[in-house]
Amino acid sequence: MKAVEFLLYTLKPGTGKEFHRIMTEESAPLHRSAGMDSEAWRLGPRQAIIDRISLSVKSVLTLSDSAIENLRSS
Repeated sequence: MKAVEFLLYTLKPGTGKEFHRIMTEESAPLHRSAGMDSEAWRLGPRQAIIDRISLSVKSVLTLSDSAIENLRSS
């Protein structure tokens, strides 16, 4: 079992396209290679992402390894 954090963002008007680019080209690859707590994340796209968010809702769930793998593959 692992704790998994789900984030729901409401973006500032007009920032969706750039937010998506940052997430897919910069943030997600960093997460996969180094994890959320890495220095690369804090010095990389973190602030550019935060600057585009007007509201954030966080949920934390405990999930089995198989459930996490199902989420990753969907």
